[in-house]
Amino acid sequence: MELNGTMQAPTSQAILREGFTYDHYANSAWLEPLLATADEESIRVFKHVLGASEIWSRRVEGVSLPKIPDLEISRETMDSLRDRWLSAVEAIAYDEPVSYCNTLGAPFTRNFGDIAQHVLMHGTYHRGQIRQIFGSKGLSFPDTDFILFSFSRDEWGG
Repeated sequence: MELNGTMQAPTSQAILREGFTYDHYANSAWLEPLLATADEESIRVFKHVLGASEIWSRRVEGVSLPKIPDLEISRETMDSLRDRWLSAVEAIAYDEPVSYCNTLGAPFTRNFGDIAQHVLMHGTYHRGQIRQIFGSKGLSFPDTDFILFSFSRDEWGG
């Protein structure tokens, strides 16, 4: 980021905003291949990615769910998750504590930044699993490396 001719380090808010934009980009790249192949194992893992993002977004909104929801794999689901996370990034300070109960009902408190980073890394981890599943079955898959996202981001000015 440039300010008055000097480079400024991005804020934690800007880093998280970019992270959730990338997460949406990567999830979106998998939409068509997942639906076209209907590979049950990959679908299960991807639904876990979406469901975990949903349960954590609900937790930062103050609602603790008793189980990870089974979300539909769709553009609407992914757009909704992105929009909710971007809203949370704007509204909640990185170091703000978030209290929630896990799926067993046990109470925890973590700061928002730790939760947001967990969601982003969790999605990346499981998309890597799906890539391995597709590769082992000889299926083609999208390349969702962050550096490729950065090139496309530069093209659309994000």
